[in-house]
Amino acid sequence: MVNLSEFSYKEAIELIIRFYTGTVGYWKDELDKIPEVKRFVEMQMTQSDDVYTDRIVLSSRGRQYLHTYIEDISEKFIGYMKEKNYESSCSEVNRWFMDEFKLDTLDDGEEIAKYICENLYHYGYRASRGYSSQKKDFYQIDRI
Repeated sequence: MVNLSEFSYKEAIELIIRFYTGTVGYWKDELDKIPEVKRFVEMQMTQSDDVYTDRIVLSSRGRQYLHTYIEDISEKFIGYMKEKNYESSCSEVNRWFMDEFKLDTLDDGEEIAKYICENLYHYGYRASRGYSSQKKDFYQIDRI
């Protein structure tokens, strides 16, 4: 069982964003600069990348570990969207993620929002982005 207090949500979201999007990992020379990543490596949640040996990626244990955070964040987001009648503007969603998980910037909120929305199908929901002249950019989730 994963202890969700080992990393703050802010730290876990940084790990999720970096391990699942963009560069898909960390360069080894970054480890001393980012304490939560160094701790994550020390917990043996990573392995060297097969292609770029100076980069670390998630091990299967690390994927299982972060999945617990992803599931919890997804459930919290689904609860938020239920309160909003399953629809909320993108800016409100990004702000909610930033405030709820004490993230530094709206960009961080936007990045994790995109990732969580793309993966909501694992939890029985489909998220879509829409636009209307009245609502502007918005997210909508539906049960699948």
